[in-house]
Amino acid sequence: MVRSIALALSLGMLLCPAQTSRRKPAPPAKTTSAPAKTVVVDPSLPFPLETIRVTGNQQLAEAEIIRMSGLQPGQQVTRADFDAAQAKLLASGL
Repeated sequence: MVRSIALALSLGMLLCPAQTSRRKPAPPAKTTSAPAKTVVVDPSLPFPLETIRVTGNQQLAEAEIIRMSGLQPGQQVTRADFDAAQAKLLASGL
């Protein structure tokens, strides 16, 4: 008797699948931010120098190195200005 009940329940489980609702796939996530735009800068055109940061120095004060470079925040600079600042710092023997 127990065997026949177990067999009936097993067959019932196989023949009568559970009533589950099918899930709809989640909609793709919407991105709220626009893709980053590539900015092309012409190094021959001047642009404002926002900040100057000195890294790796252990001998002189940051302000002294900036003074020696000849560059100042807010100054309009080109690639040539950076090349000249590099030459000044190299010539100083740092």
